[in-house]
Amino acid sequence: MERNLFEIMRSHPRPQLYRSEYVIINDGWTLNNRDIKLPYPPESSLSGYEGPDESVLFYEKHFDLPKEWIDDMEDKRVLLHIGAADQIARIYINGIFLGEHVGGYLPFSLDITGVVKTSENVLKVDVTDRNIHLIPYGKQSKNPAGMWYTGISGIWKTVWLERVPKDYVKRIKLTPDLNGCTFELFKNEGSEKEGFSVEITGLSKYGTKSEVFEDRKYVFSGTKAYVAFSDPKLWTIEEPWLYSAKIRSGEDEFLTYFALRTVSIQEVRGLPRVMLNNEPVFLNGVLDQGYFDDGIYVPERFSYYDRDIKNMKTLGFNMLRKHLKVEPEYFYAACDRLGMLVMQDMVQNGNYNFFLDTLLPYFQGGRRSDKGVLGLGADRKTERTRRYIFAQHTKKTVVELFNHPSIIAWTVFNEGWGQFESDRFYEGIRRIDKTRLIDTTSGWYRQKKSDFDSRHQYFRNRQLVPEMGKPLLISECGGYGYDVTGDYAEINLRQYRSERIAENMKKFEEKMHKMGENVDKAIDLMKLPDRKIEAVEMMDLIRKNRREKYGQTFQYGAGCEDEDELTDRIIRMYKEMVFPALEKGLCGIVYTQLSDVEGEVNGLYTYDRTVLKVDGDRMRKNAARLYETYYTLTENEE
Repeated sequence: MERNLFEIMRSHPRPQLYRSEYVIINDGWTLNNRDIKLPYPPESSLSGYEGPDESVLFYEKHFDLPKEWIDDMEDKRVLLHIGAADQIARIYINGIFLGEHVGGYLPFSLDITGVVKTSENVLKVDVTDRNIHLIPYGKQSKNPAGMWYTGISGIWKTVWLERVPKDYVKRIKLTPDLNGCTFELFKNEGSEKEGFSVEITGLSKYGTKSEVFEDRKYVFSGTKAYVAFSDPKLWTIEEPWLYSAKIRSGEDEFLTYFALRTVSIQEVRGLPRVMLNNEPVFLNGVLDQGYFDDGIYVPERFSYYDRDIKNMKTLGFNMLRKHLKVEPEYFYAACDRLGMLVMQDMVQNGNYNFFLDTLLPYFQGGRRSDKGVLGLGADRKTERTRRYIFAQHTKKTVVELFNHPSIIAWTVFNEGWGQFESDRFYEGIRRIDKTRLIDTTSGWYRQKKSDFDSRHQYFRNRQLVPEMGKPLLISECGGYGYDVTGDYAEINLRQYRSERIAENMKKFEEKMHKMGENVDKAIDLMKLPDRKIEAVEMMDLIRKNRREKYGQTFQYGAGCEDEDELTDRIIRMYKEMVFPALEKGLCGIVYTQLSDVEGEVNGLYTYDRTVLKVDGDRMRKNAARLYETYYTLTENEE
């Protein structure tokens, strides 16, 4: 049981509930009678899969168990864990059907005690993935272009076996404050509730030697208790201190880790500000799609998550907005360990409509009630099902990721896509999690309940002012493009290339130019100059949609020619839009984006992460000036 905390965080698929008896079974699988390497999806080159794309996938794995696992079956149980399988999975062992799971992003487990034997076990996982939009699917598409990326299917997270006592802890909830942590255990059905003990075993910070504790053991009755510290070490971006602990409940024993930190909004010098551990923090974030050029949804090595995190910190960013995807536990553990804040999106479902979800908000000022009727007939029933699935997935996401100190906020809806009853979602998440902030509607269709005034601002550097008495968060911005190699547009998009398309785009641009002249004249006649910028942005959005339709490379605004021009534009965005808004209540931004992704060339890095497309020194100096300015504005008055 004795293992180094950081070793566990780098290797175990569930590092906050670590038991020593487990076996990872990613090797030796077949898919539709062809070899495949997990946890990579079959669409990726890393999977080694050479079969055709299928909507029904038949996985098979033969495995043996250690003899002692079988011999002690009366007092022990064997669990099968599958990190994620997109979209509907049915599991069989030795010909016996064990269960079904719906949803492609979250882990699930099955008790296989009664059906396994010592050797020659046959595990079959039948997965159906037709990219049904009733089920959360994020940015996946069967026709990738622009903001829509290559879809994946089947198993794409680790599969593993674990031996546990007959009565065991299924889940632990860790709720910190600045002085201690509340431990709450959730045990398997029918188990004895005989109390538990907590032994604080160490204190660690990445890059330093761990401090080992002795005689810090606490014994409690029931399943919930609070442990206080007389000399607490707080988790911060600069010093992400982590405590390790050994938990024992009956015969069950496991290791976990936690951190002491709080997130809140407090008034500072008359304005609401985001606070980390009661200190103002500016959220200088990057949009992180979680896509990789060779593994699509999964990097070749989990250490590549570390690489992305360190690269962004080196550029001066302190937050990642994990966009429309739930990563393997390793990603969040890496953020915990390295001191990177995370704003976690829920994964959207439902159909996206460019006109209703993107273009129309520009005429409605970003406001529209989301309490509308469900529709008629069969559509009404389908929409009720979709909403139920999204609500369940949202709840499970919050519960699943609750213990990670790096996660400071949840994003529920993005740009109106699938949005409904957002105020109720705010209330529902707040009941589950009172320790984090909630961005209920990122971009537009703001309702009443959210912790942020959350806006998206592309194409133009506008002077934004907070509304609704809430801190302003520019939750997407920038997105400037620089195509380093000139060939990224060819990834998955070659079929769209033709002279006819080029001619159509030329005619389309001519029409847009003429439309722009007419819109400007109309606005001038109506003496509404403030609407001119919005009209120009609206036409840019139409161009964006058109380019995506024809599979062309995309960035927000004209593309840059080189590193200097891209860096200039980013720093100009900060100078013209970010710095002026600091004194008005701006609490953070999210720049689009960490890397290029397929047809999008608006990353800070290329898709394969081999080329940094901006001037790192200038980015770091800009970030240092940003933090200095913000902290000067928010420092305590004497």
